[in-house]
Amino acid sequence: MNAYSPGMYSAGVATDTLVAAVREGKAEAREFAPAMGKVIPVAAAFGVKFQDVAATMASLTRQGAAAGTSAIYLRQVLNSLLDPTVKAQEKLKEVGLSGEKLRSVIQQEGLLSGLMLLKQGFGDNAEAISQVFGNVRAMTAVFGLLGPNLAQNQQIFADLSN
Repeated sequence: MNAYSPGMYSAGVATDTLVAAVREGKAEAREFAPAMGKVIPVAAAFGVKFQDVAATMASLTRQGAAAGTSAIYLRQVLNSLLDPTVKAQEKLKEVGLSGEKLRSVIQQEGLLSGLMLLKQGFGDNAEAISQVFGNVRAMTAVFGLLGPNLAQNQQIFADLSN
């Protein structure tokens, strides 16, 4: 709550979100809460909703990642989009995207919506997507969210948004 703007999230909303993440994911609250501390400062600065942080971590833990590892994966995704490499910028430009465009969509429509733009632009071209992120941790998160479990992940994001 303290990492986001004052009054943005109440204790009740934060608790409800954490409970939902535990319910949807494969980690306990005692694991989720401290792990979120690894990503929340970057997510808040980026403009990613707390619910999206929790949904990402729930989705990734459901696929076998530990809560702490999930937080690190998400932090790497956000870091890659905050400061994209020249190669990443070129790859994004090829499909009519930019780091700024992705950040804007993520801030306005949510993290999964922003990442879906990548899937729309690059299709199933894992090599092209890997050139956008270039970091194995970030790619693990992106492929975990957009891969075969996409429909299930979309439901988790929807559930945690509500």
